[in-house]
Order: sequence, then C-alpha cells, then structure tokens
Amino acid sequence: MVENKDIIIQEGDEGFGYGRLSEKEKNLPKEEQSKSITNQVSLIEKYFKEHKLILLKPIYKEDDTSGSKDKATKTGFKWHRKVMKQVLDDATEFKKTHPRLKCLVVKNLDRFARKSSFQDDLIDEFNNIGIKLISIMDDVDNVLARQMAGISNEYLSAVLKRKTEMTHKDKLEIGQPFGRTPIGYKYEIKNERRTGKWIIDKSNSKDVLDIFTDFVNGMPVKELEDKYAITKIKRVLSNKIYIGTITCNGQEITADIPLFLSRDLFDKAQEKLKSMQSITIHQRIKSQSF
Repeated sequence: MVENKDIIIQEGDEGFGYGRLSEKEKNLPKEEQSKSITNQVSLIEKYFKEHKLILLKPIYKEDDTSGSKDKATKTGFKWHRKVMKQVLDDATEFKKTHPRLKCLVVKNLDRFARKSSFQDDLIDEFNNIGIKLISIMDDVDNVLARQMAGISNEYLSAVLKRKTEMTHKDKLEIGQPFGRTPIGYKYEIKNERRTGKWIIDKSNSKDVLDIFTDFVNGMPVKELEDKYAITKIKRVLSNKIYIGTITCNGQEITADIPLFLSRDLFDKAQEKLKSMQSITIHQRIKSQSF
C-alpha cells in the first residue's frame, strides 16, 4: 500500500479542494446548507494560501449526496457521489500535464469518505497517481489516527441513521408527522407539546382519490398535472403513505393513520407506473441503437 505520508508537499505545488454536505446537513434549510459549504471552501482556500500552494480549479462541491453509499469493488469504484468521481477523473487527467499536482484538500475525513475501509481504498487510489489527501482537521499522515478517525466517523454515521429511524418511529407512535404532510391529510394538534395525529383532509382527499382513478383509467400524467394543478404528480402516485407505509432510510415503517385509498387502486397505479418506466427505458435503448 502506498502510504499517504510518502508524498511530500512543497511550496508552489498544486492541488484540488473538495467540500460536501453531510447527511445530517442535507435536512437543514438551504441557507444553513450554504453556510456549511461556504465554511469548507473558506478553510480550504485559507490552507492553500497559508501553505503557498496553487489551487488548480475552483473547489469541487458535493451539495446533496451521501458519502456512505460509495463502494470499492474488484473492478473499480461504484460511485454514488458524481462530483467525487469527477475529482478522481480530473486528477488522473491533470496529472499528465501538471506534475506538481500533489494534493487534494478537504476539511474533515468524513467529507472525503465516511467508511474507514473506503477511505483507505480511495486514499490509495489518489496516492497511486501521486496525490496526497490533506484533511485540515485530522492527522491523516498518521495511519493509525486516520483509521481511528474513519472508524469513529463510520460509527457516528450508523448512530445517526439509527437515531433518525427511532425518532421517526417515536413520532409515528404518538401521531406526529415528520417531513411534509402529504396531500389528502392534515395534522391535528392536540396539546401545547404539538403532539397530535394525522387526519384525512376532506378538502383535498377526494382530489387524491380522483388522481389515482383518472391515472388508472388512462389519463396521461401531463393532463393530470394540468387538471389538478400539481407538479411532479408521479410522487403522489407512488407515495406509500396512502396505504399506511412510510419509507425511512430504506426501511418501511407502518404508520397508524386513517386511509381513504384502497390497496387495490394503489397497486393498479404502481403497475401502470412500472409499465410506463419499462416503455421509457425500451424507447431510450432503441433510440441509442440508431
């Protein structure tokens, strides 16, 4: 394994910078998300300036993608983060004409990669083309420190995921919604703690029922959006809340809420959506073959 510390950085050397929103920060208001990215960019730019290094490109920004889903496979990397993939691709290409490209600077290791095993694989990948990872807030030249930091980040990621699931389950048990209340429902507050329950909103639940019925009977999606003045109507049609199920971090949770849509009508809508998707894929493949 090529160790991170084997690549020596000197004044005048060149590099890239990379910033990313954490999984937790994705749920913050846009203004707070922007502050996080701006803070990372400022720290990275300050590092380049203080160490008299040359920033070759504007700092790469990954705004809304988790770093926990990237994987190293036998044939290469399976990417979830498109920007990180672009960093590696650009680094490989730039290295051909910029021999002094020697570093990738991030604020923290967890911005680079959450899983410790993937951190090592990815660091090796950059090391193999002569680029050193510099984490401003972590001592990554110390291999043991890097591994401990990676394990800590991985553990915290798992804890955060578990806490989120438990919070959602707890809210459902006391009738509290999380996220945006779907069309056809409204939240009825019972007390000062703002606990309560979801109830059927009679003012628009019939619209939801009509949307499903019209769709199953053959009305095109565009016409449905125009008729009911709802954009992205496929999200309504595929929302499992209408059969009492909520998906949280890939896990389905049963919600104790009143239902006004039959399971049969919902399933027919899903079959039609799936059929539409298959036709779209077939048409795309057919068009690419000519």
